[in-house]
Amino acid sequence: MRSDWVAASVRARSMAQRRAGAGTCRETAAAPGLRAALDHLADTVYGREFAFVHTLPEAHRATRKTVLWQLRVLAGWIPAGGTRLVRAAAAAFEADNILDLDLRLRENSGGTAPFDLGGLATAWPRLQRAATEDELRAALAASPWGDPGPESALPDILTVVWLRRLAAEAPAARPWAAAAAALIAARILLVERAAPAPRLITLLRPLLGTGWTGSRTTGSPDLPNLASLPDLENLHSALPRQLHRH
Repeated sequence: MRSDWVAASVRARSMAQRRAGAGTCRETAAAPGLRAALDHLADTVYGREFAFVHTLPEAHRATRKTVLWQLRVLAGWIPAGGTRLVRAAAAAFEADNILDLDLRLRENSGGTAPFDLGGLATAWPRLQRAATEDELRAALAASPWGDPGPESALPDILTVVWLRRLAAEAPAARPWAAAAAALIAARILLVERAAPAPRLITLLRPLLGTGWTGSRTTGSPDLPNLASLPDLENLHSALPRQLHRH
């Protein structure tokens, strides 16, 4: 290990000591209620954010704030060459900010306070200045997030852009990213019984190929016929073989 990574690795190991391990996560998931679940996490790194938590959405946001803070702390310790990876991980929080801003602009509502990304922001300093839906979509198209696609597809498009970016910066995360992408495809086809947006199909191609869409072409995939959307078995067989064990 290079000397400039030693301090970062020591800091990371120290931070990991208060993580919620697999056992704690199972106990939390099996808790009979929210308060009992929070009690399981009280002695972990998440505990300090729970003092004023009363609802499940508040708990969800509190845990995410903790993760983002941990990423920001870690970014301050690692060498400059490693910040791309941390920034890629933090892009998930920027996506949440974008979705909240989009909702506020569409419904003219107050929304929630955005996550404070600090130096881990990708395009948020520019995006947050958008005053209308059209301005936000134009700013997204000109940013690393790219074409936002139709309004209904925006959450999935942002998620897949993030998964691809994370897989590119951390190749070891690619199987996990592909599995997450497969869950998105499965939800659209099997639960929503909808045709995926063309932009989403294009984004998913490096992770899932195009067989899952039901397309008979290989250049520009056609949307699947809604009357003949696949069942679970057919979708499973159409996904890349390396995903079959996930």
